[in-house]
Amino acid sequence: MQLGSQDSTISFQLILFIVCTALLNTGCDPSFNPIKQNDRYFSVFGYLNASADTQYVRIEKLRDGMPGETPSDLEAKITLTNVATNQTVTMQDSVYEYYLQGKAHNFYTTMDINPNQKYRLEVNGEEGNSSAELEIPDAFSKPEVLDNSKFQTILKMQGIKRLVGIKTIYQTCQTCSCDETIRYTYSNLKDTLYMDDGSVKAEIDLLEEKKKIFLNYPENKDYSILRYDVVVAAGMPSWPNYADLDPEEVILPDVATNVNNGVGYLGGIVSDTLNMIDTCTRVATASF
Repeated sequence: MQLGSQDSTISFQLILFIVCTALLNTGCDPSFNPIKQNDRYFSVFGYLNASADTQYVRIEKLRDGMPGETPSDLEAKITLTNVATNQTVTMQDSVYEYYLQGKAHNFYTTMDINPNQKYRLEVNGEEGNSSAELEIPDAFSKPEVLDNSKFQTILKMQGIKRLVGIKTIYQTCQTCSCDETIRYTYSNLKDTLYMDDGSVKAEIDLLEEKKKIFLNYPENKDYSILRYDVVVAAGMPSWPNYADLDPEEVILPDVATNVNNGVGYLGGIVSDTLNMIDTCTRVATASF
């Protein structure tokens, strides 16, 4: 069952900025040396999203602690299996170039990911194998918008056992009709409360975020906020609390990991995207 399409490249960040940064650092971490007879072979970071059409998982070979380019070919076969149905697919490699950080391998598949089911990812390499098992949470109802003004957005969410991501994504440009937009993303996970009735309430300070966007534009330049979206992601209670972990803790092999014979974390989520603005809003330089 597919819950609906959305941009699968959206990262939560929350989560995923720290996670992706940790991944790129892991391969060069001098405190971890695969040569010293350890049994960890690959780093695995990412999530499977039941609300997305395409799944991406970043996988790297653990190296010897010396800085260097990631190999063009990991010489490994990556498979993803639905444990309940035993359906298995081979994930395809795509190499991404990241500014100032080098290349990374993002393996992808269009296999359907279903709520309330378990999945197993296996990385079979020439020197050894790594694997991870995860469970996708149940679907949740559409978040209720309690307030939406130019100053704040307040949401109430039901049916979420663990909120693992909530962020705003702004699309901006110099004019309302331009094609080359600039995207700004802000995490709001720390601005949430778990209520006594089991719901989760989020209060998003739009004014503060818009001030940050304003400071990124040149002086005496008006600009436009074309739209902004709010992305909500639910996970299982076992999802690591990355918001309370330092980046140095995240890259340690035994912290916040569910990867056997490797490092990293592969989670399962269900997400929803709320489109909050459909028309262009002009922002003058004297607004703040």
